[in-house]
Amino acid sequence: MKQINVLHLITSLNVGGTEKYLLTLIKEQKSKFNVLVGYIKEKGLIGKELEELGIKVYKLNSLYKIYRFIKIRKIDILHTHLYRANILGRVIGKIASLPIIISSQQSIDNWKKFYHVWLDRFTACFIDCIITNSEVAKTILSRREKVDNRKIHVVYNGVNTNIFNPRVKVNLIREKWGLGSKDFVVGSILRLHQEKGADYIPEIVLKVREKIPEIKFLVVGDGPLKKRLEEKIKKLSLDKNFFLTGCRVPEDILPAVLSSFDLFFLPSKEESLPQAILEAMAMEKPVVATEVGGVAEVVLDGTTGKLVPSGDWLAFAENIVWMFNHREERVKMGEEGRKRVIKLFSMDKMINQTQKIYEDLIKDKL
Repeated sequence: MKQINVLHLITSLNVGGTEKYLLTLIKEQKSKFNVLVGYIKEKGLIGKELEELGIKVYKLNSLYKIYRFIKIRKIDILHTHLYRANILGRVIGKIASLPIIISSQQSIDNWKKFYHVWLDRFTACFIDCIITNSEVAKTILSRREKVDNRKIHVVYNGVNTNIFNPRVKVNLIREKWGLGSKDFVVGSILRLHQEKGADYIPEIVLKVREKIPEIKFLVVGDGPLKKRLEEKIKKLSLDKNFFLTGCRVPEDILPAVLSSFDLFFLPSKEESLPQAILEAMAMEKPVVATEVGGVAEVVLDGTTGKLVPSGDWLAFAENIVWMFNHREERVKMGEEGRKRVIKLFSMDKMINQTQKIYEDLIKDKL
């Protein structure tokens, strides 16, 4: 049987939801296909991890380089990720007469101007399918970008529930930040960006502290709002309640970080399907999150956590206080959350559904 050459083209390989999805996908694909990866802007940490797996990573930062690479390497399948790579890859894939072109859409992208939407709409004619990670994202692609529904496949993100296992307890994270075993820790892992609602976290902490003076918030992540948040923590005298790590977490200690939380929160203003919530639920952590994008497809309000209208930060704080005061219900929500992840959001399910899409296209096109 002919070896199938797959090129994954992505805008950058910094740490993010789409980049982590790509890393997971390639780990499974490398035994089935000859997998190559091209990036347009930055190699990043994910690029280094891919190279450690034996996957070759190339900088393809122009239309000519992408076209030449496709021809020289005799690429059969082009799979694009993130906006810039989606647009460039689709155009070059069409010009190069590639038999199979796939795009991934892992975010809502409310930032798009009319010309971004037009380019997405125009180039979507060149692809065989778009893989997206929520029903909400599918609806937006259909309505805003006018993508044919038949081309859109929803494949929920997956979690390795053997690695994200609540039975594995590690307390090193609490010790590092001076948190005691009896402290109630409200935690989050997020990019310090406005779309994640990071700019509102100090106000949430302030409101919760009015009811629970001893509350502890631990936010793990980095981003453009880091300095502003540090200044606000100092201004509001939240130093004893709000701990900001200012760094990203290596994949191998994510379960340990999550195990140090009593409650996971995510105040995002925009989401498709947040991986961080899935991982927290797999660790039996109850969730308080804003009801945006596909969050409600993951978190069942009142069953696995609490959903709050976007922008209602007072209600967000009130729900955290409720969680603190209702231990029995909180523990039950965490248990139900893991059950839900195992049923609907397992790694095997994501990989198998994606592989089926590939196999169907290969059967029809190659």
